[in-house]
Amino acid sequence: MRKAAQQAVRAVLKGSHFMTVVDCPPHHPAASATAKYCVQQIEETGGTGEATATLHTLELLKEILAVMPRAALKSCCEAVLRVMTLSNVVGTNSVPFASFYYLWLNVCYLP
Repeated sequence: MRKAAQQAVRAVLKGSHFMTVVDCPPHHPAASATAKYCVQQIEETGGTGEATATLHTLELLKEILAVMPRAALKSCCEAVLRVMTLSNVVGTNSVPFASFYYLWLNVCYLP
């Protein structure tokens, strides 16, 4: 269920019909709310033993970080960097690094 929900969020943020027309907004209107939710989830579960919830949130961020508005992108990157400074399994996992890697791969799409 979680994986399907994450795929749906990614599809909406990246491929909504109104985002593919000529006069589209620079970012999906729900991108800021999604970023706020992800940062909240990371802050609530990042320093605890709930590594699975943090990893799932980081997996979602990995896919949608490149379509975030700049202000939301900054807060998301700061949250990912905070996770990377932890000395638990989440901080040493490759998922936080992959989030930045995917962002840098897609940086040409940022306005």
